Amino acid sequence: MYHPQSHVETHSKGIFGLNLDKRSHIYGLITLLWIIGMALFLASCTVKPEPVSLDQQLATIERDLEAVLKSQKPVKKPLTLYQAMARAVQNNFEQRLQAYEMNIDRANIDIESLKMLPELNIGYTTMKRTNDPLVNFRAADNNAQVLETVAYDDQSKQMANLELSWNILDFGLSYARARQHADRYLLSTERRRKILQGLIQETRVAYYRAAAADKILDQTQSLIRQAKNNLDKARHIEESGLKPPHDILDYQASLLESIKDLMERRNGLIEAKLQLAHLINMPVDETYEIQFDKVELEKNIPNFDVDLSDVKLYAFLNRPELKEELYNQRIAKSYIDQEVFNTLPGIGVSVEGNYDSNSILEHTNWLTLAAGFAGNLMKIFTLEDRMEKAELQEKLVELRREALVAAVLSQIKMSHQRYLASKQDYAFFQELGRVSQRLLKQEEARLKADTISPADLLKTKVRSLSNEAAQYFAYIDLHTQYARMVSTMGIDVIPSDYALMETDQLAQEIEMSFNAIDPNYIKPLMDEIREHAKAIKDGNTTQKPKLINQPQGSPNSNNNDVEPANPTLIAPVASIGIMEAE
Repeated sequence: MYHPQSHVETHSKGIFGLNLDKRSHIYGLITLLWIIGMALFLASCTVKPEPVSLDQQLATIERDLEAVLKSQKPVKKPLTLYQAMARAVQNNFEQRLQAYEMNIDRANIDIESLKMLPELNIGYTTMKRTNDPLVNFRAADNNAQVLETVAYDDQSKQMANLELSWNILDFGLSYARARQHADRYLLSTERRRKILQGLIQETRVAYYRAAAADKILDQTQSLIRQAKNNLDKARHIEESGLKPPHDILDYQASLLESIKDLMERRNGLIEAKLQLAHLINMPVDETYEIQFDKVELEKNIPNFDVDLSDVKLYAFLNRPELKEELYNQRIAKSYIDQEVFNTLPGIGVSVEGNYDSNSILEHTNWLTLAAGFAGNLMKIFTLEDRMEKAELQEKLVELRREALVAAVLSQIKMSHQRYLASKQDYAFFQELGRVSQRLLKQEEARLKADTISPADLLKTKVRSLSNEAAQYFAYIDLHTQYARMVSTMGIDVIPSDYALMETDQLAQEIEMSFNAIDPNYIKPLMDEIREHAKAIKDGNTTQKPKLINQPQGSPNSNNNDVEPANPTLIAPVASIGIMEAE
């Protein structure tokens, strides 16, 4: 009985108890020294924390400031409400950040889809030994050499292989993950809708605050200065004893109350134009004009007389947060399927072409076909726990969605009540402003007739301006509550191709979308939804609502945007209303 054994001297003992000849002993020492040297080298290459240097900070700040200033666009003409909204949508950094995150989710779909393809592996190796690869044959019983020493390989050779392999289980898991990434992409589009809806709401409020600041801030500052001058005079009169102490103190208290009220109004508006400039991403140190006058207070009263039942149904179908949870539920369900797939053995097939330059081989080229399966049997015992975790995750998503539905119901009711209350408040302050203006005219006439003093007229002016400011604040609150109602319903007012539009064109589209928010549009749409739901219950799944289209920019569409920050995904309310994704 024979076995191959390396061609070495039996009497020579090397390090670690190996039989080595003198030359092999030298090679062993060299190898040991090389290992020790590499260990010392790797130890010296240990990564150490390196804080950012001052030069790096300064260079980064310079680049960031340059990029920010380059993205900011000045306002060259009086700014309307819808132009402000258009500029916010086009230039605001928050929505652009979300757009890039959405593009990353879209790229993940492509990456995960490519993982479903078979693997194609290529390899090439070149080898050279320091001695001849020899082998001798010895008897098993007495270790005597029975054949001549022969070479079993070349001293130097090249090997290459090309393998095509495919694992069915990996394919299934990659497909499931690709579906998850597709749902995450759709989820990110809903988050972007939410950001854009919030941006439209914030811009409306900031615009009217800036308009109020334009109209009354200078007057407020002027009257505060006049009131303070009169206060100094009143204190001088008090010190001189020219009037009874009670009368002059009462006048000072009244004047101080008026100044306090004016200062509160001023503080509420002093940053208004800066806030709007930030939202629309324009240079904060540049001045701009708001196209707004008092006549607009009378004619531009937002009206929202939609039936609450229609508001609720519209919100349930269109709120981004609710649609997010629907996609989260689909993702949670897919984890259950993944856990089952992970337990199954992987079945794989492969085709491999090989080349070996070994001159001893009769065939240096050959083809290998292989098929087999492999799996971890321990996963069977952990399947129940993993399934339980996945089911709990799905239940968590379901409960979160139910809590969100309850919150939406409360938001709709509260927003509607606040909107109605703000309309009543504005009507009251509007009437108060008219009375104050008439009273101011009478007091000015009395001053000309010398029946009152300039100090008395100043008190009337302060009261009149304070009431005018209150009217502006009531108007701002009315638009705030209107914007909340629109946002609560999840209405999209931005056209899907807004990235291709100029600012003025986009402003017109947004204005048209807001004009379409009325019962004449929403009620027929909701009635059609109810009919569709009834048809589904009756088993008729072929009938589709005519007023509802599919959203733009699905993951598989060839929709190339002007820039990655602005994917065209938002549908205008005037033509779509409800966004659905398959």
